[in-house]
Amino acid sequence: MHSEHQFGLHKILSSEATVKTNPMESDGPERPAKCSWTRVSYPIPSQLLRDDGGDFSDNPLDDTGLDLSAIPEDFDKAHRTLSQQGCMEERWRRYCKAKLREQRADDKWRDPKHALCEASDNDIHWFLGWCLKLQQEKDCCHLKGTKKASSFKSDWQSFRQYYKKVTKSKMHDEDSTNVWWGIKFLIMEHGLDMQKGRKVPVYIEDMVPFNETILSTQEKKFWLGFKQIQVCLYNTLGLFTIHQKNALLSLQYKDLQFSLQKDPKGGPPIPLVELTAEGVKKFMGSTDLITFPLPEVIYGPLLVFCPHTYLFGMMFHAKAFQHSGLTSMAQLRKLFVRQGCQQMPMCLKHETADWYIFCETELVKGTPVIQHKKPMPKQKMGRLLVVFSKIHGWLHPLFSHQFRYGGGKTLNESGWVSEEQRMLIMKHADHHTFVEHYHPQTVSTDMIRTICSLNPEKELMRAVARQD
Repeated sequence: MHSEHQFGLHKILSSEATVKTNPMESDGPERPAKCSWTRVSYPIPSQLLRDDGGDFSDNPLDDTGLDLSAIPEDFDKAHRTLSQQGCMEERWRRYCKAKLREQRADDKWRDPKHALCEASDNDIHWFLGWCLKLQQEKDCCHLKGTKKASSFKSDWQSFRQYYKKVTKSKMHDEDSTNVWWGIKFLIMEHGLDMQKGRKVPVYIEDMVPFNETILSTQEKKFWLGFKQIQVCLYNTLGLFTIHQKNALLSLQYKDLQFSLQKDPKGGPPIPLVELTAEGVKKFMGSTDLITFPLPEVIYGPLLVFCPHTYLFGMMFHAKAFQHSGLTSMAQLRKLFVRQGCQQMPMCLKHETADWYIFCETELVKGTPVIQHKKPMPKQKMGRLLVVFSKIHGWLHPLFSHQFRYGGGKTLNESGWVSEEQRMLIMKHADHHTFVEHYHPQTVSTDMIRTICSLNPEKELMRAVARQD
């Protein structure tokens, strides 16, 4: 028979439950009794009190690190967001110093953070108007000035984030409404452009001759021709994956997988590159990675718009494949997939995992060197596109978002891609995002022929809406 106090546990037996009744209540049907629970203190088992109760050497120390209060509020913000917020913070400090020079200045302007907590709607309105008059930054660099209403609204959003960071609370709706009314007045007073930017798409027929110009021009010199190859690869991946600039420029060797795929039609093996960009947009801290399988497609005899030409060339030059004998496309064409298998992977060396596809090129002791572990600055790729656009003869410089305009429109009108698939590729939450921000504003429908019930000139209308 088990002991009543076995393992240090007390067994509580209760055969009756005490029911409290109100003497003022009349007699009636009995109510179910309520159980009264008694809190019991259980003794610690003696096994846990022994010094040799077990080996706890594997238990981690309680050294988690920072307290919750010490974790920065903006540690997960994008670099561009932090840069814009820091710019507005610096401008607010300059504004406080300017207010202190005024006669009978309020003492609150001595401390920028205190001034922000005590700022009225008029103070914020005057500050935003003061920002529109700035001509120099802190380092005496000349400011181009705010020309677009959308840029001014972005400054307002960045200032609200700075306000929330300092005051630990959001701006009241009433205050936001009053300031927003003042923003509309400032836009009209300073004559800011309220129209959205041009959404001119680029298509494959635009980019093939553009890449030819990049590879053949003598008007722009580089220390290494590798830079021209990088720009051509950027153009091809931008059009074929519709990725944003940040995602493309953050590509590393570990984001690529190379293989030979068996041709279902019985032809020679097909080189395949699978691309998974980790630098895509993030929402609420989570990232849904999308893998783009890119089989080799021969488009044009010169192969200037084939991403495999550039990617495999980079891998061969860097000797990145684990198989030491794989150093050229001629050797790659001699390989075949084993019978009964669908693919033959071609793995890269582990030490090249953190190398960047779009890396920087620098002069080291007078010799140009490819810095594989140093990414190319985002502004540098934009400047290169502007330079080559002028050389190519385009009236307006090419910018990276045009790949999304043209690629998104092509997917939308192809009939092969569903709306859900297009939203997944472009990382959009709903259809309205594409219509509002990416669909070109130029109507590509041949209205006269359509209304006259004639066959529309699709090729002509496509050319009219393209990059000029």
